[in-house]
Amino acid sequence: MLFSPNCIEWEIACFGISKAGGVFVPMNPILREGEVEYQVTDAQEETMIVHESVYPVVKSIRDKIGLKKIIIIGKKQPDTYKKIREVEFIESIPRVLSGKILRRELIKREREEMGLA
Repeated sequence: MLFSPNCIEWEIACFGISKAGGVFVPMNPILREGEVEYQVTDAQEETMIVHESVYPVVKSIRDKIGLKKIIIIGKKQPDTYKKIREVEFIESIPRVLSGKILRRELIKREREEMGLA
């Protein structure tokens, strides 16, 4: 049973379970304690792979579900997300008659605004 959000560790765990001859049972990471407890007991699971970000859900019901092994994977905050930078809209985009954007003019405006011109 794999209880994890989509991340690289999910892919690795899925491949590992398949390679070891296990049965891959994915679980939605937004499930709550009661739903997780039902699925684990219904599937009669002995081992569960859990992402660190959803481990508190499993930890609170660990004694009720009777798992033999809990394998914790991942990081709480994946470092693969890019930071979103502030976007500034401009009044007009310099173009030639054919409609092509004049990148040099845009770069020149930006440098002037930053005081680098």
